[in-house]
Amino acid sequence: MRSQLPDWLAEAVAALSWLVIQPGSDYRERVVTFQPVLAAALTHSLLDPSDITARYLSAVTGHHVTRRQVDDQILTAVEFIDDDLWCARTRQELDLSQLELKAPPGAVGIQVRLNVSGITDPLFDPRVPSLVTAARHYRRCDGVAVFALDAGWRLAFITGKTVAYKATLVAASVESAAPLTECTLEGLTAAAGVLADLFHTGQQAVA
Repeated sequence: MRSQLPDWLAEAVAALSWLVIQPGSDYRERVVTFQPVLAAALTHSLLDPSDITARYLSAVTGHHVTRRQVDDQILTAVEFIDDDLWCARTRQELDLSQLELKAPPGAVGIQVRLNVSGITDPLFDPRVPSLVTAARHYRRCDGVAVFALDAGWRLAFITGKTVAYKATLVAASVESAAPLTECTLEGLTAAAGVLADLFHTGQQAVA
């Protein structure tokens, strides 16, 4: 599929992306909102500023824009972090009661911990794959733990390892049927799927 894409596509994507995240009013809000799309385009090699990109943007904006400026500002936007703003936006989008992004709990391979309220049964709530996918893209990390502040359950996601689930603080840990792949959560998110699909039926009952 990629080989069939026109040669100018990555230049055009870079130009349109820069127009969204260029410095100016509401910069923080625009960047945090657009980051998932920007990061995905960069990951899939669909974003490549060129001299043509710079000339086009110079004509559109009415001031001189260089290829280096476009490249640097796009990379700055991809790496931009504003945890409070991201949590507020994501909480509203997913209709959560509370969402906090905290330091990791100390487990090997976990880079981000999410504290969440408003999800009673995480294995059957399609918001959980969406939440974890969003966090992984935002922080450009692999390992994410999710702790329920109001229900006691916990989940841990690390690519290449099974998903670990504890229904309560004192419950035994339940593992997914297969290790998590890079595409697993993205697939569930796109299809509005649930984590229960990753666990054996008997395990779900125990959980």
